[in-house]
Amino acid sequence: MTQETGIEYRGLLPLSWQDGQPSPQQISDWMRDNVTAFHAIAALEGPAHERELDRTAGVDYTAARLEAKMDLMLQWVGKLLVAQHPLPPTTEVILGSKTIAWKCPIALKPGQFGVLSLYLAPRMPMPLVFPVQIQLCASGQAQALLLHVSEEAQDGLDRTLFRFHRRALQARSGRA
Repeated sequence: MTQETGIEYRGLLPLSWQDGQPSPQQISDWMRDNVTAFHAIAALEGPAHERELDRTAGVDYTAARLEAKMDLMLQWVGKLLVAQHPLPPTTEVILGSKTIAWKCPIALKPGQFGVLSLYLAPRMPMPLVFPVQIQLCASGQAQALLLHVSEEAQDGLDRTLFRFHRRALQARSGRA
């Protein structure tokens, strides 16, 4: 689906499209929010893996219990937010470092500008928002170039894609 080489994340994700070109201020705000979202995704995913390592290293279990309670609280808050503001429909997505491809039920034109919002972590109802330019759209598939991604947001995206890729490799090898 994408022409990009490198690490990609493939999955079913809630995704929405909005036509148009955002203002520089909107883009700046979205990139700042994306950085926050990438940090939150890393924090939500990290504890399970870290707990496995901690068991063998003799980490303080009081801190681990507190962390588990915080995880539970974040899950509850996330469920409340989703109940008040339902997520967009899920679709097949391939997210790369510079591009995104998805099953698209509407006809988009190459060169068209818009904004994609996608929810990368089901436990966290905070979208990643990217201004994009459509590269191709045919047979119900769209591919777009991610535009104006800040350096920090790009770093967060690359790290997240790498973590997801590493986890997929571990799952295939039976170490997950």
